[in-house]
Amino acid sequence: MSEPKRFLPIRKVIADTAAWIEVTKNILNRFTGHMSAVEEKTRLGELLSAVTSPVVRQKKSALSLDVFGKGRELLCAISDPASDVQAITNKKPHRILAGTAWAKGKSGRQLSARISQQLRLLREHGLIKKQPNQRKYTLTDKGRKITAALEVATATSVNDLLKLAA
Repeated sequence: MSEPKRFLPIRKVIADTAAWIEVTKNILNRFTGHMSAVEEKTRLGELLSAVTSPVVRQKKSALSLDVFGKGRELLCAISDPASDVQAITNKKPHRILAGTAWAKGKSGRQLSARISQQLRLLREHGLIKKQPNQRKYTLTDKGRKITAALEVATATSVNDLLKLAA
């Protein structure tokens, strides 16, 4: 019986140019998708209402996200457009969040465990999805919209927000 087809590592030879082109197209599509989230017309309250309430999936409940409190630093750490290019792993937020108030003085395995728990929570809320057969995650469209909106809301002054609301 023959083995099912699978991707092999791409070599740096001319014969694999088509594969490199396909990988590059996928990366560019994810990056432009991340940038197009800025064009969103949905209100911030509507976007955040989906993640600020608990979720129940397959008889398992997931806590709500505190997007302006505890969860904000993690969301900002994974919202970098480079995350769409290289994917999100436990190491990237670990490097960014180590030594911050979010880490609560934890380091090493304790911080990795906390990040893993939060990544599971983000996955339950549909903000990230797991790549098959890897320990990597990518932002979903919902995740891109929410992280972009959160970055804009936290970077904008109160006066500017009041002018826009009027």
